[in-house]
Amino acid sequence: MIRNNLFLFVLIVIFTTTHNKAFALDSSFLVGTGSTTTALEGEAQPDETSTRKWSNNLISRRRVAGTYLVRGKADNFRIITLTSDGTWLAVASVQTSIPADPGIGFSDQQGVWKFTGHRKIIAKVLDFSYATADGLQTGNSVSIYKLTFSRNFKKLKGAYSGKTFPKDQNPLDPKDPNDFTRFEGIVEGMRVTGHN
Repeated sequence: MIRNNLFLFVLIVIFTTTHNKAFALDSSFLVGTGSTTTALEGEAQPDETSTRKWSNNLISRRRVAGTYLVRGKADNFRIITLTSDGTWLAVASVQTSIPADPGIGFSDQQGVWKFTGHRKIIAKVLDFSYATADGLQTGNSVSIYKLTFSRNFKKLKGAYSGKTFPKDQNPLDPKDPNDFTRFEGIVEGMRVTGHN
């Protein structure tokens, strides 16, 4: 019995160590293990001790995992799905025409998220912008979201900021890092549940 429990413990440790190393490599921008600069100027590095405690906790990641209906400024909405492996998927109600820039739309958003502390996450999200008249791509965007969850993980609030680069530039490694349009906003929302 003791041997079986020890064997199981060793397997869990090996799996957890291997899984977290792979995740840290994919999300190195969030914990400072890769580039020493962040995507946006002025972004503070997360508290490493707090990040390690929460990001290594599968139960905590599962508590965040789910779909959220999120309201932004000007009463636009997003549906954001966060998975326990750190994937971010979203769609917005204003994608076909940005209120601040009529004639420009943007794609669904995809990215990664990671804990920065107790009930707090940071996410890096990508999307493409396009001209609504002809559907041709006009740019590539990268956004940073910082969200805080309620104690029961049923509500969230936070802010985002981002940059849209010309279509010929990689938003993760732009040729001209000064050629961009900045955008930002605040969000709040609630978890979508099966039955209330």
